[in-house]
Amino acid sequence: MKPNATIGCIATIALALGGCRNHALDLQRMIRQPRSATYRQAPFTPPPGTVPRPSADSDAIAQARLVAMGHAPDPETARRVLGLGASRYATFCAVCHGAGGYGGSIVAANMHGLRPPSLRAALSSAGHPDAAYRMISAGGERMPSFAEALPPSERWAVIAFLGRLRATPSAGDTAARDDSIRAAAPGQRGEESLR
Repeated sequence: MKPNATIGCIATIALALGGCRNHALDLQRMIRQPRSATYRQAPFTPPPGTVPRPSADSDAIAQARLVAMGHAPDPETARRVLGLGASRYATFCAVCHGAGGYGGSIVAANMHGLRPPSLRAALSSAGHPDAAYRMISAGGERMPSFAEALPPSERWAVIAFLGRLRATPSAGDTAARDDSIRAAAPGQRGEESLR
């Protein structure tokens, strides 16, 4: 090694070690320094007389959630929410979960490993519709989040549609029937997805 390189290495090591000597003192100084009160303040409260402004979508969210919970305000609202839910389900969900919700779509049949569950069984195992809302919003396992693709009112509409789908005893159309057959095909998910 050249003498200049050796001296440079020794100088670098000495400076690095020299900077570490006062580390304990700096830590103590940091511990003693005054703390900021920024995060100790109570949350901001609006001035007296302020009127809360609901979001533009709040009525639609409330109506869709009521329908999803089984408490439709009126038959026309229920039809509208279920129609929207069916449309969004066909666009965003049927690709993986199948037209009939059995989890036997062509995409699911070609997945390796964990496949999409039957939504007919999953709704009962998910428990409350709020759990399904969280799953659609945040995603889970292999399912992506649909929070950006579906506004809250449309997520609730999909959940309302899934409740109706679950209440449907058998596959009504050809696509739903094919979905249920693929879901139960040997070497696939098996019959547990039909329960």
